[in-house]
Amino acid sequence: MHWKSIVSNKNLKLAWRRITTGRNLPHKRFFRDIYHVYETALDQNLKTLRQQLIAHAWNPSHPQRIYIPKTSGLQRPISLLGLEDQILLQAVANIFAKKLVRKRNSVELKYVFSNILSKPANSIFFIRPWGETYSKFQERCKALYNEGNKWIAHFDLAAYYDTISHDMLLRIVSPKKNHPETNSEVKKWFEVWSSSSSNSITSHGIPQGPIASNFLAEAFFLPIDLELERMQIKYVRYVDDIRLFGANANEARKASITLEWLCRDRGLIPQGKKYTLSRASSPEEALGSLPSIPPTDENDEPRMMEAQEAVRIIRSCVSGRPLKIVDKSRFRYVMYRAPKSSKVLDKVMRLLPRYPEHIDSFAVYFGNYVKSKRIVEGIFDILQSGMPYAYVRGELWHLLARLGTRNDLEKALKIARQDSRERKKCLGLSWGVMNFLIRCQEVGLCRIGPRLKAELPLSRALLSSRIPQEEFVPRRVIASMLKGTLEEQLSAVR
Repeated sequence: MHWKSIVSNKNLKLAWRRITTGRNLPHKRFFRDIYHVYETALDQNLKTLRQQLIAHAWNPSHPQRIYIPKTSGLQRPISLLGLEDQILLQAVANIFAKKLVRKRNSVELKYVFSNILSKPANSIFFIRPWGETYSKFQERCKALYNEGNKWIAHFDLAAYYDTISHDMLLRIVSPKKNHPETNSEVKKWFEVWSSSSSNSITSHGIPQGPIASNFLAEAFFLPIDLELERMQIKYVRYVDDIRLFGANANEARKASITLEWLCRDRGLIPQGKKYTLSRASSPEEALGSLPSIPPTDENDEPRMMEAQEAVRIIRSCVSGRPLKIVDKSRFRYVMYRAPKSSKVLDKVMRLLPRYPEHIDSFAVYFGNYVKSKRIVEGIFDILQSGMPYAYVRGELWHLLARLGTRNDLEKALKIARQDSRERKKCLGLSWGVMNFLIRCQEVGLCRIGPRLKAELPLSRALLSSRIPQEEFVPRRVIASMLKGTLEEQLSAVR
């Protein structure tokens, strides 16, 4: 990579456009308002950033991490990079995309169906919407089965993003080690972006959350894709979810062994507990459990559907006693589009305590309601029960602050005070419980006192629109924010 290409005004501006048009909602929701402020003086902001880069006076910052529950019961880390860090990460990804587009063309939509680049090459939309490629993933699985490949090995990787080697990643675009100074600088950025503090610096891992990282993860796997293609192995891949097909068990098993060797050579760790080999009896069975699709930007598709249709779809993806979600991607889809409905709400409230991994989609559905005693009571019960996921508790505090009456707020205040003592452990909890306490102060139930001064910088930025008027005076919170991080400064002048 050439330094001038990374820091060119054209590349930085394209990076910015791709960040703001990205469909990675779980990450973008923390920065949406800050993006708007940065945009108001975009040319000057990018000019200042570029001058710092040219002078080698810009330094990366460690991300703030939140942890979102997964179906397994563990958590997925989402890295919230600083605004300028996001721009530089995307600027690097732009160079990767430009250099690898021809190589990747041979495997896209034939073997690989995730994070497909948009066209034309300079499009402000970096990655094509998943809906355009997900159906092709399904079609390819069925086609391979119908060709007589009834044996299927399901192959997954453990902590894929966390195990990506920085050196090996950079060698993909600089195999001859050209521009060593640039590579060294970019590697230092990755080391900071992949660690939460200077005490945890490593030479592997890329931050999950930004769309730039999604493509860099694809780039890291490209040498394996090309080798599997050369060996004519029948497979499909959606990020790190891989299906290997064979006409018999040994053919599928041999393909799995080959893939395992290739992965281990690149420092990737196959996830043994998720590996299965079985004979499918139908094209639908060949699909198996499809990769989970993260929620995308709410503006991607029409927001609402008819209540009757929403109920019908929910009935098709939940079943059993107690109620279980059997098709999580379809369930999330309807949550983002279902209207206010007593029948839908009944299902949601029964599922809410048992599926914390779907808290984002539940929260979007609850946006249909301006008040609901049933939702408030359900949220209080979950908070009181000791829900262990800090991120989920933060989202529930947001909902309670919006939907609760004064009596509801007073009832939950003791629990909120307990959570506020733990808020520094998770930005999501910090944001949510402080929003709730500010609401309590507004109705005369408590005083938040010096808590805002002790908040995490990004949390204060997120709370900027809720900060009490009394803090807009010298030597109070707003004054300190104007001297703080870029994100705090931008949010303070909103």
